[in-house]
Amino acid sequence: MKQKWEEIKIELTTIEPLHIGGTSHILSDVHNPIVLLNGDIPAIPSTSLKGAWRAQIERYLIEYLVDNNLLEKGEAKGLKPCIPSQSLTEDEQILFDKYRINKSVSREGKTKFFSNPCNYDVKSDYICPACYLLGAQTLHGFVRVPFLLPSKGQQEIDTLLYSIREDRAKGGAAKGSNRGWYVVNPGIKFEGKLEILTKDELNGWEFGKKRVKLKYNRLDRWLDDPSWIVARIKKDLIKERLEAIQLLGGYKSKGCGRVEITVSFSS
Repeated sequence: MKQKWEEIKIELTTIEPLHIGGTSHILSDVHNPIVLLNGDIPAIPSTSLKGAWRAQIERYLIEYLVDNNLLEKGEAKGLKPCIPSQSLTEDEQILFDKYRINKSVSREGKTKFFSNPCNYDVKSDYICPACYLLGAQTLHGFVRVPFLLPSKGQQEIDTLLYSIREDRAKGGAAKGSNRGWYVVNPGIKFEGKLEILTKDELNGWEFGKKRVKLKYNRLDRWLDDPSWIVARIKKDLIKERLEAIQLLGGYKSKGCGRVEITVSFSS
């Protein structure tokens, strides 16, 4: 085998009802609240898990740079998280233009931190740890994020609820607002196996090491720091960041989304 993979078990337990997704079409009232496999098996999409994980990694990197007085050196060290897109939306462009000097303090007293869009095809750019793990534009990362499926033996895991909007003028339910949406009940366990590409002999890649067979050899500059050993990457960026995810999916303002995640390595 030219590629070697390590499996990591992920277990997610719903603490509150879990609603994933939104409308299937921007002009439609039909909701697709959760991915249904074979028509009736609820599954937590890998995209939902991956997005929440990326957000946790970015938060960790920002806090790490701030706590260690490295904010101004974040780009040189390759730790400054990017906006994972080649092109910015108009709102993202405003944020980038405002915060490109690396930092700004919000009204809550928190430091905000933004970087370039993720376009590594220039000599000055680099891949931040989030994109190293999860992938950047046209360059895949070192992990495969799974769909999480219900543990076997669980019954009645989904429930149909209704959302009614109040007509503020009449003081009653607004016409056409009684829409059904599915949630997964609290206490339901989902499982999946995340995979780490530990070695790719064909490309000359090895997890935890810089990728040298690329057009620009400085992409993984964050790994110049010898403290970023494999054990630390697994602990700080994989296990602890996944377990830091506490909310997932939609309808959080309606009491949905709180989860608990545990990550188990085979060795």
